[in-house]
Amino acid sequence: GFEKRFVPSQHYVYMFLVKWQDLSEKVVYRKFTEIYEFHKMLKEMFPIEAGEINPANRIIPHLPAPRWYHGQRTAESRQGTLSEYCAALMALPPKISRGPHVLGFFKVRPEDLQLPSNSPTRKVETYLVTKDGKSNAADITGPIVLQSYRSIANYQTTSGSEMALATGDVVEVV
Repeated sequence: GFEKRFVPSQHYVYMFLVKWQDLSEKVVYRKFTEIYEFHKMLKEMFPIEAGEINPANRIIPHLPAPRWYHGQRTAESRQGTLSEYCAALMALPPKISRGPHVLGFFKVRPEDLQLPSNSPTRKVETYLVTKDGKSNAADITGPIVLQSYRSIANYQTTSGSEMALATGDVVEVV
């Protein structure tokens, strides 16, 4: 999914659910410009795998450069592109997909743990799209805007209808 934020100025951030080896799952937020800078650095670090020497050897997935932005429609389109990009990235050899550059990019940052600031006139808008980024008959109403809540303390379940939370986990109420 992605969020439309208004502080310090209007921008979109893309949400990634990162699953770690210890089975923990964390949501991280990145701007497209950050993602593209990460991609450029990855290509510099692995020029052979990026196809810089021989294009036939390219295994690092393509990521379109940032272009003129047309709001929510562009954010939705990029979400599908980023989903495909991340799947291809994780399928690369471990020296790349499990390397320090990739792990560092997806590591939880302090700003990932803070609720986004609302502007005095607008609240953050969260949009969830289908996993493959394509619409189907169930998507007639478009993306769903949800409220995000961040856990401020650990919580252990007391019944089967509850879910355990760790400090900093983000949940969205449907």
